[in-house]
Amino acid sequence: MKKLKFERKYWLFVGLAFASLFLYSKTSPLYWTNDWVDPNAFMTVGRGIIHGLVPYRDLFEQKGPLLYFIHALASFTGNNFFGIYLIQSLLLTSSLILFYKLGRLYLPEYLALIVTGLLPFLMLNGSWYEAGDSAEEFAFPAVLSLIYLIFRGNAGWQDYYIQGLLFGSLFWIKYTMIGPWLGFFLFVFFQRQFWKLLLSSLAGFLTISLPILLYFLANGALGDLFEVYFKVNMTAYPRAQGDLLAHFGNALSILGGFLLSQPLLTAIFILGLFGLLLRRNLAILIFLVSFLTTVLAQFYGGIVFPYYLFILIPFVAVGLVGLALPLGMLFTFEGKFVKIVGSLSLALGLLLPLAVNDNLASSRLFVKEAPVTVIFAKIIGRRPNSTLLNYAWLDWGFYLAANKIPNVKYFEYQNISYLLYPEVENGQDSYIASQRTDFVVVLASQLDPGKQALIEQYYQLVAESQGYLLFEKK
Repeated sequence: MKKLKFERKYWLFVGLAFASLFLYSKTSPLYWTNDWVDPNAFMTVGRGIIHGLVPYRDLFEQKGPLLYFIHALASFTGNNFFGIYLIQSLLLTSSLILFYKLGRLYLPEYLALIVTGLLPFLMLNGSWYEAGDSAEEFAFPAVLSLIYLIFRGNAGWQDYYIQGLLFGSLFWIKYTMIGPWLGFFLFVFFQRQFWKLLLSSLAGFLTISLPILLYFLANGALGDLFEVYFKVNMTAYPRAQGDLLAHFGNALSILGGFLLSQPLLTAIFILGLFGLLLRRNLAILIFLVSFLTTVLAQFYGGIVFPYYLFILIPFVAVGLVGLALPLGMLFTFEGKFVKIVGSLSLALGLLLPLAVNDNLASSRLFVKEAPVTVIFAKIIGRRPNSTLLNYAWLDWGFYLAANKIPNVKYFEYQNISYLLYPEVENGQDSYIASQRTDFVVVLASQLDPGKQALIEQYYQLVAESQGYLLFEKK
C-alpha cells in the first residue's frame, strides 16, 4: 500500500472541510445546537458511557456501539456538538483527499482539484444531509477508500487489512452500511485471492471488534449488545413485509425512486461511468457490484429515511471523474493556473451547497431566540441534582442542554413497533407513575388524553415554550 503523503495542496481540503461544515452542519458553533433527534440520542448515550453507563443494558438505543464511543469522545468538549464538528471535519478532509487522489488516477491536477471542489455540493444536499451527524456520514470516507482501492488496483495485504478495519468499524456503527464490502469481497474471492483477503481483512475486523466485545463482556452486557443491536433491530424495527425476493425488489425500487427524483445526479452517475468504462472495464465491474450490494444492504428493509441515501453519494461522485475525462484529454495546464484552480475549487466547495442546503437559515446569524432546550435547561437547573425524562418521543436534546445523564433505561421513544417491543412505552409510563424523575418534557402534539392524564396525576406543568411542555414532580 502506498503511503498517503500529506502534500501542501491538501491544506486546501482541510480549510474546505472545516469551513463548509461550519456553514452547513448544525454540529458547528455557528448553530445554537443540533436539533435533530438522532445525534442527540447518540450524544446522550455517549455521555452516559463517560459516567459509567453501558449502552443497551443501562440506556436503550439501537445504533452500533462504536457510534456511541465516538460521541463519548466528542462529549469532552462540553454540552455541545463541537467535538462531533471536529471529528466530522477531519473525516471530510480525508474524503476530499481520497477523492482528489481518485481523480488523479485519470485527470490532470487542475481537473482533479475542480471535481474535488464539487464534492461538498453532492454531500451536503439537503435531500439526504439533514442537520449533520448521521451514522451514514461516518461511512463516507470509508466507502471512498474502498472505491479508490477498486480503481487503483494492485491491492496488497495492508490494503485488505485496512478494508477489514473499515468494514468492522461500519459493522459496529450501523451494520446495514457494510454493503460496499460485500460486493468487493465477493469479487476478490472469485479472483482466487481468498486466503490473502480472508486473513488480512479478518485481522482488520478483529482489531476493531475485539475491544468492543471485551468492553461489553467486562461489563456483563454482551447479551444486551446482541439482544438490542441485532435481535431488536432485525425483528422490531419498521420494515416492509415479504420474502427475500420482495425485499430485494423493495431495495431496487428505492434506488429507482432516488435516480428518478435526482436527474442531475443520475446523469452524472451514468454518463460519468460510461467515460470511465473506456479506461478501466474490470474496475467498473467491481464498482457496480459493490454499488449493487450497497443498495441491497441499506434498503433491504424496504423503509427509507432521507439520510439513508447518503451512503450512495460516494458512488455517484465517481461520475464527476468520468465526466471530466474529455477535458483532461484536450487541455493540460500547469504552474500558476493550478494554484488559481485550487482557490476556485475552495470557493466552489463553500458556495455551491447554498443551492441545495438551507441549514444556514437556522444558524445564529438568523435565529436570535434561544431554542426551547436552552430555555427549559435554565428551569431544570434551579433544582439541584435533578433528573429528567424525555417522554413519548425521540431525544430532542434536553438532556444535553440541561447537562443531565438519564437515570432510566428507556430515556426516549424509538421507531420500533409497540406490538413487537412494548418495553419502551410501558417502561416510560412506569417511570411517570413511580415519579422516577424530577422533570418530564414532552411535545404537546404527542400528548394523547391518556398520557396527559397520567402525567398530570403525578406532575405539574411549570413551563411551556415552542410547543413543548415541562412538568415537575408534585
